[in-house]
Amino acid sequence: MVNSKATKLNRLNIDSWPDHLIWLTVFFITILIILTVQLVLLPYVFPSWHAGNGLLIGGDWLAFHSIAVEAAEEIRSDDWSAWKLRPGGCFPAGVASAVYALTTSAPWTLAPLNAAVHASTYSLVVKLLLLFVNSRKLALISAVPFTFFPSAMLWYTQIHRDGYNILGMLMFVYGMLLIVGYEEKSRREGWGAISALSGIVIIWFVRPYILDVYFFVGIILLLMAAVYLTFVALKNQVQWKTVLTKLVLFATILAAISMLSEADGSDKYRSEQLERSYYCGDAIMFFKSVDFTLPEEQYPDNYYHWENEDWIPDSIENQLYSVAVLRSQAYPERFGETTGSIDYDISLHSVNDYFRYLPRALQIAFIAPFPEHWFGEGGTEATTFFRRVSAFEMIIIYLMLLSLFYGLWLWRQKIEIYMIIVFSIVMMMPIVYGVPNIGTVYRYRYGYLMILVVLGAAALLRFVLKMYGNDGDKESSLLKRIRQLMIETSCK
Repeated sequence: MVNSKATKLNRLNIDSWPDHLIWLTVFFITILIILTVQLVLLPYVFPSWHAGNGLLIGGDWLAFHSIAVEAAEEIRSDDWSAWKLRPGGCFPAGVASAVYALTTSAPWTLAPLNAAVHASTYSLVVKLLLLFVNSRKLALISAVPFTFFPSAMLWYTQIHRDGYNILGMLMFVYGMLLIVGYEEKSRREGWGAISALSGIVIIWFVRPYILDVYFFVGIILLLMAAVYLTFVALKNQVQWKTVLTKLVLFATILAAISMLSEADGSDKYRSEQLERSYYCGDAIMFFKSVDFTLPEEQYPDNYYHWENEDWIPDSIENQLYSVAVLRSQAYPERFGETTGSIDYDISLHSVNDYFRYLPRALQIAFIAPFPEHWFGEGGTEATTFFRRVSAFEMIIIYLMLLSLFYGLWLWRQKIEIYMIIVFSIVMMMPIVYGVPNIGTVYRYRYGYLMILVVLGAAALLRFVLKMYGNDGDKESSLLKRIRQLMIETSCK
C-alpha cells in the first residue's frame, strides 16, 4: 500500500513524462483557455470588450475573420480550387478559411490548430533550453513565461499570425544552434538543417517580407559560426570535414532564405501589402525603393528626404530608407499619434541618424514599456487592462534579463548563447526603428525578447538550486527532501 501511494505520487513528477505527454498537456490546457476566453469571458464577463464571435474589439483578427468567412463561402459554392493561401495577402485568413470551409465559420473551430501551434512552441523552447541545462524539469519550468504570459493569449485565443511566426522563428534558431554545436557524439546537423529550413518556410508563409532581415542576421550567424568552428578545429576538438559540413549547411539555409525572399509569391504579397495594408495588420510592411544614383530632382514626387551615403550598398540603404519611411510617413498616416506612441517626433534621415538613435532603440527594445506607461490609460478599456498586465510581465522580464548576466558567465564558453543574443538584438532593431508605438513593439518583439527571458529564468533557477544543492544541473537536496516528506505524509 505504501509503495503504491509513493508510485502514484512519483508519477506526478513531470520530469519523467515523455515528450508527447508534455505536448498533449500544453495542447489541452491551451484549448481550455481558448474556449473559456471565446465562449465565456468575452461574451459574459467582459462584454464591452467583445466584438462578437469570441473576438476582442479593435484587433487585426476581425479583418482576418471577415476575409476568412468570405473565402470559406467561395470554397463551399465553388470548390477547393477557390482556396488561397493568403487571401487579401493574409495567411491567417487563408488558414481560417480552410478550417471554416470544413466546419463552420466560427473562430472557436480554430482552437485545435492554435493549440497545436502553441504546444509545439512550448516544446521547442524546452528543447532550446536543454542546449544549456541538463535538467529537463528546469527547462520545463523556465519555458513557462514564454508560453503562458497573459499577453501571449492574443496569439492563440484570437486569429493571429504571431503564433506561426514565433514557431517558425524558434525552428530557425533551434536548427542553427543544432548545426553549430559539436559537443554531442550523435550527428545533429541534418536535423538542424531540416528544422531551420522548415522554420523559414513557415515565416515565408506568414511574414515573407521579414526574410530580408533573416538573411542579414543569417550572414552574421554564419560569420560567428565560421570563426568559432575554425577556432575549435585548430584545437583539434572537431574535424575540418565536420566544420566544412556545418558551414555548407549554413550557406544552404541562407540560399534558401534568399530564394524565398525573391519568390513570386513574396513579391506579390508585398504588392498586396501596399494596396491593402489594413487587412494584413502588420506595421513593418512598407517597402520603397529609390535609385540613389539619380539626381535628387529625379526622385519620385513622394520621396522622403534622405541623405545618401556612398559607402553603403544601395540594397542596404534602401532597406534603411524603407524603415525610415515607415516610421515617419506610412505609420503616422495609417494610425496617427496614439496613447501608445513613443518618440513619435523622431525621424530618421540618414545612416548617422540610425547610429545616434541606437542607444535609445536598445533601451526601448529591452525595457519598454517603462513604469510610467504601466498605469496610464489606453485607447480602450481592453488596452488599459493590458497596460496593467504589461506591468506584471515587465517586472518579471527585468528580473530575468538581470539573471541573464549570470547565465552569460555560466555559459560563457557556449557559442550558442552569443548567437541567440545577436539574433534577438538584430531582429528587434527594425521593429523599434520602424514603429513609434509601444504596444506594437511589445507584440512584435515578443518572441525575440522572450528567448532571452527564458534563458535568464533558467540561469536564475540554476543559481537557486546551486544555493541549496551541490549541482545546479541536478535536483537539489532540498527539493528531494520535500518530495520525500510528501511521500511519507501521503503514506500515513
